[in-house]
Order: sequence, then structure tokens, then C-alpha cells
Amino acid sequence: MPARHNTRRPTAELAAAAMSPETQPLLANDHIKHWEQPKGKLSPCPALNTLCNHNAYGMPRDGQAVHAAVLANAVTEVYGMNKWFSRLIVYGAVLGINRLHGLTIDMQRLCEAPIPHWAALVHGNPDAKGRVEGHPDKLLCNQLLELANGGDISLDAFAQWRNIREQSLLANDKHIPLGQRHVAAGELSLLLQVLGDEQWTVKNEDFTSFVVHERLPRKDWRPRRTIGYRSTVNLSSQILSTMAVQKSTIHIPLKIIFLLALCALAGVVFVFVL
Repeated sequence: MPARHNTRRPTAELAAAAMSPETQPLLANDHIKHWEQPKGKLSPCPALNTLCNHNAYGMPRDGQAVHAAVLANAVTEVYGMNKWFSRLIVYGAVLGINRLHGLTIDMQRLCEAPIPHWAALVHGNPDAKGRVEGHPDKLLCNQLLELANGGDISLDAFAQWRNIREQSLLANDKHIPLGQRHVAAGELSLLLQVLGDEQWTVKNEDFTSFVVHERLPRKDWRPRRTIGYRSTVNLSSQILSTMAVQKSTIHIPLKIIFLLALCALAGVVFVFVL
């Protein structure tokens, strides 16, 4: 009989494969340090502030003098965004704020126009000068979490919250510009790609850790997917479609009531005419 070859991999080799860079938790990475409270004024973006709070891939904890190349690399390595897409977003934002002069920026400058947008997920609307606070609005965070009744937050719940945020503008006789509406959907799309599962549901504790406290969700957390331009646009479209369906659902009962009232009025008129 021919000799049988041992096809089993050694235990040490299996352990090494199990803890390869593609599978090991991010917090096991030497380039990501322990979380600390922010040491300075940071941006209105929890994802970027989290990078600073963990001193991830050279991101300074105080958010000062960050080069676009360092920021783009950190976004790619930590959140799984493909390189050209992260560079497109980061370099575009930095050059836009610096008006094409220089590639270094302080994170707090992302709180200034033209970066902030109306009806943001967990930040108040820009003031008269187009500025917002760098930290999330705790009241808005709590209201969003209440939609999930203490459980995980589904795509439907996020879409409902987006509708609520836009309705709050209408209550003050303001309308969200179409371009900013798509930016807001893109903001949510990126968040869901970072934290969401296969159905785009986000664990309550992950949302609280990442968005409210601006730290990586769990010790064993790592990105589930590669984030690219196409995936971001596709999910943004899904979010806007879900919002539209919810609005229609909200208005259908009112239309039915109006139709019934009209029929009743027509019946009364018909009786009196006869």
C-alpha cells in the first residue's frame, strides 16, 4: 500500500492562520493603541475621532496637524475602505477646506463650512456661520436609540430616524437641499458598512461605543467588508428608498381618511339634493 501522507496542519500553523492580519481583532494590532478621552477639539465624525482616540496608525490624539496621507491610510487600515475611495474622500475634504493650499489639517476644522450638513445623524444643524459642535448631541443619540426600544438598530429604524431629522427641518420652515440629503444618506451608508451585519443591523452597544463614546466597539471587532464607492452609493440608494416607502406608509392612512370624509360629504349632499 502506498504510504499515507499526513495532511493535517500543525497546531502552531493553524493558530497562526487563525490570528492572521485578515482575521485578528484590530485591537491586537500594534498600530492601534488603547482608547483615551479626546485631548482636544476633534471633528463631527465619530469614525475619524475614534482613530485619534486610539492613536491609530499615527493619528494624533489631539487631532492637530494631521496629514491627508496619514488620515487616508488610517481609514483604510481600520475601517476596510479601499485605498482610492479613502483618498478621494480625505484629499477632497482636506483640499476643499484648505482651498487647495496644503495637505495638513486640524480635525476641528471639519466642524466648519463646507463640511457640516443639515439633518445629520447625531449632530445639530449648522449655525449661521456653517459650524457644528465636534461632539455628538446626546439627546439625538438617545432619541435614535429609543426607536430600537433598547435592542439592535435596524436599517428601517435608521431610515425612520432620517425621516424624523428631515421632518424637524420642515417644522422650522426649512428644507434640506437635495445634495445635502444625499450626503446625509451617504453618512449613514458608511456607518452601516462599518458597524452593520449582513442585514445592515447595528448592535446597540456597538453604536453607543462607536458613535457616542467614539471608540472601537469591542475587543474582538474588525471590519466585515471592504467599503468602496459603489457599495456606498448602492446602500445610500437603499436608505433613500426605505425612507420614501416609510413616508408613503405614513401618508396612506391620511389619504384614506380624507377619501372617506369626502365620500361622507358627498352622501350628505346627495341626500339633501334628493
